[in-house]
Amino acid sequence: MTTNSQSIDFIKCEEKLIKAEMTLRDCIKQKETLDKIDDILAKCDSRTAEKLSVTYKTSEHLSKEGKLILPLNIRGKMLGIGRHKERYYTKEELMKSALKYKGKSFPLKLDHREKESGSIIGMVDQIYWDNSNQCIMYKAHVNDENHARNVLDNAHTDVSATIYSMKAYNDKLGIVGLDLDFSELSIVPTGAYAGNSIEAVI
Repeated sequence: MTTNSQSIDFIKCEEKLIKAEMTLRDCIKQKETLDKIDDILAKCDSRTAEKLSVTYKTSEHLSKEGKLILPLNIRGKMLGIGRHKERYYTKEELMKSALKYKGKSFPLKLDHREKESGSIIGMVDQIYWDNSNQCIMYKAHVNDENHARNVLDNAHTDVSATIYSMKAYNDKLGIVGLDLDFSELSIVPTGAYAGNSIEAVI
């Protein structure tokens, strides 16, 4: 009887040992898995994060610190004494024409494209005789954003007027222009009157 009871105890102990071994193996496997996870996390933590920042400029930064309010007011010299193409324009005729246009306006265009309505980019608001510069001065405004920016960037530097006048002959001056009318003032690459100018009024 004693031997049997000892045998039964041995079997139970063996079963317990087997279960303990299996539990131990499971624990070892879990620990290995956890160690692998820890390694992966450690590697992830050691990585540095990269940040990409992008900056960009718009055309506004190229024109007077980007500040533009339309319409852009401009002014400058329009027409002075002398022969700029075929006709000679005297001081007297220029002064008379400036007085004739007091309180009147006419289109500001591009390149004398008189028959294209799309070439109008603004209006000439006033012309007047300036005795110190000995020429007709103008004040105008530009409605078109692109050409306003070109004025601010000094890409547009010259103007030229389309003038209708009577032709007469003077013994001293040759062909002269009388009774001047202005149909438009154009922004052009190079004006015939060498003293012409454009200046933005800001």
